[in-house]
Amino acid sequence: MQNELRKSYDSEKWTLLSPVHASSVGCLLCPSNEEKTEETGRIEEEIGKIKNWVCRSIVDPYPFTHPMIFKAKEDGHLKSFLAHGWTEVISETRDHTKELHDLSANDIKNILLLYKERISSLRKRENVEVIGIIKDNLRIEFDHSYSKMFTLPIIPTKIKERITSFNDFLYKQGSCIYCDLIKKEQGSPRVILDNDNAFCIVTYSQELPYEVLIIPKKHAPCLMDLSDMELFNLAE
Repeated sequence: MQNELRKSYDSEKWTLLSPVHASSVGCLLCPSNEEKTEETGRIEEEIGKIKNWVCRSIVDPYPFTHPMIFKAKEDGHLKSFLAHGWTEVISETRDHTKELHDLSANDIKNILLLYKERISSLRKRENVEVIGIIKDNLRIEFDHSYSKMFTLPIIPTKIKERITSFNDFLYKQGSCIYCDLIKKEQGSPRVILDNDNAFCIVTYSQELPYEVLIIPKKHAPCLMDLSDMELFNLAE
C-alpha cells in the first residue's frame, strides 16, 4: 500500500494512511549507524575537546509523506491523493536504553531546540500548510526513543476548528484564549506545573485519557519564538 491522504465520505476530515515498516539493519538511530542515514540537523554538546550530538534528525527511511506533488484521485464520492510532504525522524538521545521521560529537562530542551531548527527549515518549502510532531512511545518502527516531524499540504479539520475558535474568542473578547486560560486557571486543582515561562494543566474537557495541555506563558505562536530559557521551562 502506498501512503495516501483519504477524504471522509461525509465530512472535511482527511486521514493519513501509511504501512508500518521495521528496520532490518539494526538500530538506525544509534551513534554507530550514522553513516546509514541522511542527517538533516543535530544539537551538539562539547565534553572536553570532543563534540558529540545529543539529539539528531534524519530523513525518514520509511516516510509517510513524499516530496513529489501528486494529483488528487477521484472516483465518485471517493477522493484521495498520495501524501505530499517531508518526514524526518528525531533521535532523541544517544542512549539506546533511555526513553524521553528518563531524560533531564536540559536534554528535552535540546530536543525542543532541534524541533525549532527543523521547523525553521521545513516551513520554507513548497506546499507546507502544517508541520506536525508525533511521539512514538511504543518503538513501533525504531527500537530507540524517537519522534517524527512531518509536513502536510492541507490543514486538518481539528486544527481549522481550533483556529476558528481562537479567532472567534479574539473577536468577541479582545484577548487570547490561552493567555486568559493561564490567568483564570492559576491555583486550580487541575494545574500540574506552573513555572516562570510554562503552564501545564489537565484539560477541562478531555478527549483522551491523561490528556494535558502545555502552554508557554509568552504569547507566542510557535516554538521558533521562544528563547532558550523559555524552552528549558517548557521542557520541565
